[in-house]
Amino acid sequence: MSEAHRGGHRVRIVAAAVVACLVVLVAATATPWVVDVTIGDQDPVDPVALDPTILEYKPPARGESTAWNLGDLPRWTALLPVLALVGALVALFGRDVLRWLRDVVDSRRRRTPTSTSGMPSTGGTVDASSVTDSVRHAVGDAHAALDDRTRDPSDAVVAAWVSLEAATADLGLERDPTHTPGEYVLTVLTRTGADPDAARELLALYHRARFAHHHLSPDDLRAAHRSLDRLTETLTDPAGLDTEPGRP
Repeated sequence: MSEAHRGGHRVRIVAAAVVACLVVLVAATATPWVVDVTIGDQDPVDPVALDPTILEYKPPARGESTAWNLGDLPRWTALLPVLALVGALVALFGRDVLRWLRDVVDSRRRRTPTSTSGMPSTGGTVDASSVTDSVRHAVGDAHAALDDRTRDPSDAVVAAWVSLEAATADLGLERDPTHTPGEYVLTVLTRTGADPDAARELLALYHRARFAHHHLSPDDLRAAHRSLDRLTETLTDPAGLDTEPGRP
């Protein structure tokens, strides 16, 4: 576009703006519009002028309330704040509540002592060395779960701890009904001579993976491996562990 063309374009814009301002000014200062209406041979209708007072603001009379009346709303709208609060609580804590319920169900399912065959114990004794072998095998399964590259660190740690819970539940040893599966695993591991600190560290990682809102990191995964290594190195026959089914 040439400079002359751009200059002419600007002139037209300015001219249009001036004309618009003049139209507004004339409309504001002119007398009210009058319309003469003639119908056929009849006399002209009396002129009708636009009353400028129609657009005037009229304040409410003294004592007249201008407040919005909440009573005009439907009754069900009173529930909206409650529903919003419930929705916010569900969004914040729903996941944790579901996990807690799942743990409670799992805990109740595992309260019945089971033998290595998966059937309820009916009597006899459990060989102490078999307890250590089962736990050592479970630790190996836990290592394999941590090495599974298809899982993220949180899922891998959860799978590792669950393998320990499953192995201890199949030992045929009865546990205190008040113990959670995690507490029972700690009891069995510590009585086999396993490093109790390593067991607690692994349980803490499991709790973070299961209940925290953020995922575990690769460093947490390596820490879980180190805990399992210490458990393997310190496992012995379960001295002091009651190996008769039906006895806590």
